[in-house]
This record gives sequence, structure tokens and C-alpha cells, in this order.
Amino acid sequence: MTEVLTHSLRTQLRTTI
Repeated sequence: MTEVLTHSLRTQLRTTI
């Protein structure tokens, strides 16, 4: 469950950059 959240956060971070 935490991995899914981390993946979503990392994806959004990459999109911001």
C-alpha cells in the first residue's frame, strides 16, 4: 500500500520537474 503512494508521489514530482 505504501509503495503505491510513494510511486504516485514520485510520479507527480517528476512531472513538476
